[in-house]
Amino acid sequence: MTENIELGQAEEILKGFKLPPRPSIFAELKKVSPDLNKMSHIVEQDPALAASILKVVNSPAIGLANKVTSINHAMNLLGLRSIMNIINAAFMKRMLNSYKNSEQLSSFWYSTTKVASAMGAIAQKLDLQKSGISVDDAYCVGLFHNVGMPMLQDKHADYFETIRPAFFKENIGILEAENQLYDTNHTVLGFYMTKGWGLPKTISEVIKVHHAPDVLENLDRLDDDVAILLAALKMSEQITGEAEEFGGISYNKEWIQWGTAITSYMGLSIQDFFELEDFVFDTIEKEDNE
Repeated sequence: MTENIELGQAEEILKGFKLPPRPSIFAELKKVSPDLNKMSHIVEQDPALAASILKVVNSPAIGLANKVTSINHAMNLLGLRSIMNIINAAFMKRMLNSYKNSEQLSSFWYSTTKVASAMGAIAQKLDLQKSGISVDDAYCVGLFHNVGMPMLQDKHADYFETIRPAFFKENIGILEAENQLYDTNHTVLGFYMTKGWGLPKTISEVIKVHHAPDVLENLDRLDDDVAILLAALKMSEQITGEAEEFGGISYNKEWIQWGTAITSYMGLSIQDFFELEDFVFDTIEKEDNE
């Protein structure tokens, strides 16, 4: 049921949750692809989108050596797939701002952007490009990994308040709590949304399994690119204190249980992980100061 899912099917499966439609600009870009000049012209017709793309492209999380000053330059430098990832990221922020009670999502967005920055920093520091994983792939995983949460909040206004106790309970995870309360969970919603938006399959797969205990305890069962991105995501969540941001607790249950296995999978010693933390913190600080 995870392959070739149509949005109509997904909506039925998700019992009334309305998946955000894919932005219409993607159809326009597809018509002129792979002509980067024509694609650049389409993007430039939306000044806010163009500005958002350049902000991400030039961010410390992406880590380019020289500043990019135009959409055409960005497309020629990074390539089509990377730019499409970054366009998706820009539209995700726009989508969240359109949700009702969007002011309640401010802490969610703050935490999510920190995780995305951490993912970009980890991809740079560990040179994940050698494993076929681009910095923008990692950044997008961080940005979209919890996108199902605001979708739940949009339907259930008290979602964040209701789910908060799940972070304290030792015998129940957040997915189990969501399934009990809402008959679905944020990883399912995020998986179908990113599939519908046409994000790379690897990103959708990471989102689908990023809280699955049977996967986290045995990363070797996954394809290498999915496993590496998932490990990077769990490290990013730990380093940025996501559990504290959402649950108000100073510890991360998943990291306590699987952190050693995750760092071992990535070939990191304790000292390596501390050095990685420092690099991530420096990157996030640079982002905050821009």
